[in-house]
Amino acid sequence: MRPWESGAEGDYEGAGLPLRDTGQPYSGINVLVLWAAAASAGYMKPTWMTFNHVTA
Repeated sequence: MRPWESGAEGDYEGAGLPLRDTGQPYSGINVLVLWAAAASAGYMKPTWMTFNHVTA
């Protein structure tokens, strides 16, 4: 849980957090790994999907 307010509730995109395709933010080490992957590949959007979501 965040101890701070980011403005609009559920507005994670403005916070720069990687998001699941459902809009929920990733947490823990996943945030750092996805930030690094996005920076190295030049991705502009913070949304990510798992292989299982793509093939379902």
